Amino acid sequence: MNTHSRLLGLPIAVTAMLAGTLAVAGPAQAADVTVTDFASLQSALSSCTDGDVVTVGADISNTGAIVTTGCTLTLDLGDKNVSVASVVLGLGTTLTIRGGASKSGSLTAIASAFQGAGIRTSGAALVIDSGRVTASGSADPEGRGLPGAAGIGGGSAGFGPTSAGSVTINGGTVSATAGAYSPA
Repeated sequence: MNTHSRLLGLPIAVTAMLAGTLAVAGPAQAADVTVTDFASLQSALSSCTDGDVVTVGADISNTGAIVTTGCTLTLDLGDKNVSVASVVLGLGTTLTIRGGASKSGSLTAIASAFQGAGIRTSGAALVIDSGRVTASGSADPEGRGLPGAAGIGGGSAGFGPTSAGSVTINGGTVSATAGAYSPA
């Protein structure tokens, strides 16, 4: 092979090598994840990809903890029960809750002092398709004359963003109670 024909093959070889190294990864794909404890629930909700379905595979209870969503996802409760202090939806996200095929799964979010709404939807959307959802907002524990926070919705004065976001209830049983008002 003469020098000229070897040089003509060089650009093709370099182009082929660069094409392999410059390949750009596509968008992350939605996943179906099953969680069985609080740590895996928190991780799945906070480091999710839009479109994920997080299925609860065992009863989970950590009533002192706040769970925060980081994307638009579905929480499939199945026939399991989840109890936490508060669920906070990330700005611009949507959380869809469903009670599984049996529609008997439940989510309970009872906020304690200064945690705001039981399910905080400020700047986000909550869709309840089925299951049982119980949410209570925190009270004004120091008697500062502030209203209690919503069961589902925005916070209240002193409890973070107060805009309500949106809530759509397509089915299931929902109980939302505002925290108690304590006059100053």
